[in-house]
Amino acid sequence: MAEIDLTEPSWVQAIGSIAAIFAAFLISWRDRHHEKSEKIKGEENYHKSIVDIATLAIKEARYIDQTVRGDLTYLIHEGINTTSLKNHCNALSTITLESLTKKNAFARLHKFRETINGIAFTGDQASENVSTEGLDPMYEEAAMDQAIRAEREYRALMQALK
Repeated sequence: MAEIDLTEPSWVQAIGSIAAIFAAFLISWRDRHHEKSEKIKGEENYHKSIVDIATLAIKEARYIDQTVRGDLTYLIHEGINTTSLKNHCNALSTITLESLTKKNAFARLHKFRETINGIAFTGDQASENVSTEGLDPMYEEAAMDQAIRAEREYRALMQALK
């Protein structure tokens, strides 16, 4: 009777086991890499949404500032509609600290929102207190100060979200 070498199948089995472990490692690495890139893409989209809303808010704030400091006739007859600006602020107020990966972005967002709310308040007050003699210079100064601060906070927010 011929002798059977039982060590040969164990080598084949060992190589198969090593290959299976290596394949499992590669699959796991690929899945983690894919999840990480999807998470990064989701965060980038989320930040882009914040940037879009903040950009709409700053544009509306600029318009209100220009109206308060410029077109008295329009201000007397039409007033200032701050609803859109307030809606942008409300949208920004839904963003939570936990939803931002960069914690300083949340602080910048909060400061920007406060400034935008101040502009909305000044716009409302200017609309209510305008007369044919003009607008109290206090409102024009407040609008200018808030517009400068809003621009500064907007740039800081954009930098924090990068």
